[in-house]
Amino acid sequence: GSGARLQLALGDGSVVDLGENARLVLDDFVLPQDGAATLILRSVSGALRFSGGAIDQSKPGAVKIVTPVATMVVRGTDFFAGPIDGAYGVFVFHGRVDVATAGGSVSLTDGEGTTMKKSSDAPGPIKRWAADKIAQAEKLVGY
Repeated sequence: GSGARLQLALGDGSVVDLGENARLVLDDFVLPQDGAATLILRSVSGALRFSGGAIDQSKPGAVKIVTPVATMVVRGTDFFAGPIDGAYGVFVFHGRVDVATAGGSVSLTDGEGTTMKKSSDAPGPIKRWAADKIAQAEKLVGY
């Protein structure tokens, strides 16, 4: 609801922080067994911050976050995704995130972000976000 925040800690050590009016669905979560582990989250709405856990994120598609605007393949990371400044933004605090939409894809690393208006748009140019925008993203998920 309005003003609400939620922190979800998963069994592998991953942490998901949700902002107000956010909705999340856990589509798949298999803890590491014989080298096979997966985590697929579907963000239905709102802002989120994801910090990776023990799942080997070097394996393509092992950790994936699907949103109405973009799909992020996560690689050992801490990142924000959600509505910000009239667009949908993705910002990487640490690690690497591959952001894909129907219009194209980009790879983000430490301190980089991108925005897009809708799922048919290609992610915008990779930019370093200003400190105030980073603080705004953190505030949206309760930091």
